[in-house]
Amino acid sequence: MKTGPRFAIVIFLILSACLAAPRNAVAASTYYISSTSGNDNNDGQSPERAWKSLLKISLKSTSENPFQPGDSILLKRGDQWEGQIRLQASGTAEKPVTLGAYGQGQKPLLYGENQQARWEPVAGHAGIYTTDMGEGSTLGSIVVDGKVLKTLYPSGTLNRNEDMEFFFARLQPGTLAGQLGSRLWLQMKDDKSPDTTVRLFRSTGVSLFNSNYAQIENLDIQRFQTGIDITNSQHILVNHNDIQDVLGIGIYLRSGDVDCRVESNTVFRGGNTALYVLKGSGNIFRDNWVSHVDTRILGIGVSGDEMGIGLQESQQSLVEYNYFAHSGGMDFYYEQGSTVRYNYLYQVRSAGAPHGVNLKVYGNIYNLAGRNGKPGSTGINAVATGPGTIEVFNNTIFNASAFFLMGSSDNGGKIEFSDNLVFSSTPGTAMTMFKTSVASDHNCFLAPGQPIFRYNNASFSSLKTYQTSSGLDRDSIFADPHFLSSTPVTPLDFRPSASSRCNLPASHIGLTDPANGRTYDHDVAGAAAIGALQADKAATQSAAPAQRCNSHCFHHPFAAPSGVYLMRLKFAPSAPSGREFTFIVNGKKVTAEFEPFEGTGADDRFLYFLVRPNLPSITLEADANTDVSIVTEVDVMPFDASHGQGLQVITW
Repeated sequence: MKTGPRFAIVIFLILSACLAAPRNAVAASTYYISSTSGNDNNDGQSPERAWKSLLKISLKSTSENPFQPGDSILLKRGDQWEGQIRLQASGTAEKPVTLGAYGQGQKPLLYGENQQARWEPVAGHAGIYTTDMGEGSTLGSIVVDGKVLKTLYPSGTLNRNEDMEFFFARLQPGTLAGQLGSRLWLQMKDDKSPDTTVRLFRSTGVSLFNSNYAQIENLDIQRFQTGIDITNSQHILVNHNDIQDVLGIGIYLRSGDVDCRVESNTVFRGGNTALYVLKGSGNIFRDNWVSHVDTRILGIGVSGDEMGIGLQESQQSLVEYNYFAHSGGMDFYYEQGSTVRYNYLYQVRSAGAPHGVNLKVYGNIYNLAGRNGKPGSTGINAVATGPGTIEVFNNTIFNASAFFLMGSSDNGGKIEFSDNLVFSSTPGTAMTMFKTSVASDHNCFLAPGQPIFRYNNASFSSLKTYQTSSGLDRDSIFADPHFLSSTPVTPLDFRPSASSRCNLPASHIGLTDPANGRTYDHDVAGAAAIGALQADKAATQSAAPAQRCNSHCFHHPFAAPSGVYLMRLKFAPSAPSGREFTFIVNGKKVTAEFEPFEGTGADDRFLYFLVRPNLPSITLEADANTDVSIVTEVDVMPFDASHGQGLQVITW
């Protein structure tokens, strides 16, 4: 057989390609970490050869052989670590780097409170103690007797005695502690032992920085200053994580983050703000559940905005299909081109102020009633900070205090309100508080007695006199929406009757988004609607039935074919107040504290949970050492259509 020059060239090219492929293609690896069976002397590349400590992740991130596109870093389910993760990793759109979980059972737990710290007295300095938080740990907060101390950092290395003496002299009992790296110092007063009175919290559960195409998923993160912190990164997915008892921000897109997605996470009992983005672009917050953002976490006074979500100086943010309860609402600060839609807010302290330029706020349900059903917080306050338009339309606002709709612009911007449904069960709240830079039309208002409308610092006691004097709301009406429920709790309760006068069509509305129909339950431009939900087309309205169990409710399956459900547990009067109750819902461990119910009786105690099941049923199981006999009743009622996927449970 003869081989000519052309055939030889073909063979050479094929051989060259085969030899070059292994050099250019690096196979993705999976690294396993287990606190119960791992060993840091292992290579981590199988469950049997798992690493043990979280520090291995940080060390590999900054090594000469960092994580590669497609790599997975998996923590064993059911295990827990007292520590934190610092990760720098870049994948590709097709092969992201994943930080997640493996195995069966509860999500791997990262625990941020440093309970292993042992304080030692500093020789020759009465009352001064020191401890080391351990390699890879950074301080978030140091707390003495429930008070967060400020931290002093030395200007040098403290190698000289005179440097140490000057540093120690600046420490102040109960006010100012010292830190250098992972080493801490503090001065105690009244001869107290720091081992019993001082609590240390690490800074961040997971810190991801300078990264691209990475995802953080299926982690349980508790008792940190910040839950998850993303900095200067692009195309990051934060998905199905549970954040609990953080003193500061739950999930923080800190600075310069672009095209990130924060989806289907829960943030329970957080301080400052649950979700936050600062100076980012094109980021999405979708299907997150937030409950109980407060000024006291774990008995510690904390500071911050107390909001469900904060958007600050960012561009093109999208906030949709989130639940916020017992927190602040949705806050903006010099935001540009962002959209907030299809969110449900329940018993929040404020609805939030769309503050910025070219913003859209639509299809949201603001259930602002307090625990006793009376008005609980202020409504929507739109503030234009420059040229552009803020559009607020197709929202339902229930039982606000002080005002429902407020708008102002002194910087060349424009604010438009249309197709909003505004309802109060008590008199005295202002329906509008508008200035001359505002346009408003085709809204539906209702309040008992004489309503209050304010325009350009003047007050009007009827819609008609307000319309005549202001020229606004010419197509707006004063009518009862006839909600599905007279005491609405769930999003489904706020559907208005088709026969309500609120559904009258507009005749001469001239705003940017007239009667567009972009509502909580449908995103169909052009379909006439008012408020956040399409009108009920049924001839008669009836609330969705609840399922009730009065005995032996654990291991009793409640049918839940699809959607989101509100579950209520009733406890015997003997259930101890202030104690935590732990149990399992569809395989997920849930913990909450008993609270007296202010409705049916002083001796009744209830706990509420929001559940999106991962199965066609909801089943409760007892946790170890849980006395389920104190549960006397369980109710399960439909709450909402399902906007996301996968199991989610949060104390409501």
